[in-house]
Amino acid sequence: MSITKRRASRHVDALYTDRKQRRPRAGARWKSFLQQ
Repeated sequence: MSITKRRASRHVDALYTDRKQRRPRAGARWKSFLQQ
């Protein structure tokens, strides 16, 4: 697995964890961004 992929998956992991724990608004922004 490439470093870039590992870093990207870790970043996404942190985003989901952060969203669940204390950042619902950031999660909503990501959802709308992904739906574009």
